[in-house]
Amino acid sequence: SPADVHLFHAETQHNLLMIFSEGLNTLNNMEKHILFEKFWNCRSDMDIGKDYSVSSQTISKRKRKILNKLKNIFYT
Repeated sequence: SPADVHLFHAETQHNLLMIFSEGLNTLNNMEKHILFEKFWNCRSDMDIGKDYSVSSQTISKRKRKILNKLKNIFYT
């Protein structure tokens, strides 16, 4: 029934949010900041690097490590 489908989607959405939240909780403040600035505020790696006085390449490497860290959490 439509009500069952709605309940299934609500439960699935809740479970996904819980998994996502658990993943974010494994990140330190710098890792969260880098992701937030990159994906929510659409800042460049060079611009984010200025926040930490590092190169865009350093931010790119850190971002890759962060995303791999989350990928390992979500896909294991």
